[in-house]
Amino acid sequence: MTTGWTGLLPVFGRLALVAVIVAAAASALVARLKKRTTRPVKSAVPQRRSLAELATLVERSTERPYSRDLCVERLRALARDTVALSRGLDDAAAREAVEEGGWAAEPELLAFLTEDYLGSKGRDDLFTARLAEALDAIERIQSGTEGEKR
Repeated sequence: MTTGWTGLLPVFGRLALVAVIVAAAASALVARLKKRTTRPVKSAVPQRRSLAELATLVERSTERPYSRDLCVERLRALARDTVALSRGLDDAAAREAVEEGGWAAEPELLAFLTEDYLGSKGRDDLFTARLAEALDAIERIQSGTEGEKR
């Protein structure tokens, strides 16, 4: 024997489900409209990399293209600072000189700084030797003995 209430149970179930969904949406809307407090943003403080971090980066550079690129990026910054100091240029002019390559008396250094290391694949066992040669070249530029090999 079926009563009329049995047919209404699915209807009441659906109404309860709709009520739960509407309540969840309303609470989400209220939470969204609620005034948020903003956290104070701390100013960025430049940090020096430790010697251990740099040594790890150079060690990984033989196997990882990303590490090679980070090493060369740091070397580009060093070259930019060297050009700025040795020629009395501001930062933007020194950056442009390094990017154009007209400042380097040593073509090996220029080739090393402009190579795309992110596109390289696999091991590069000669990278650390080339990195050392590039550092020597920058040191020669700093000391004013460009073009002279040791």
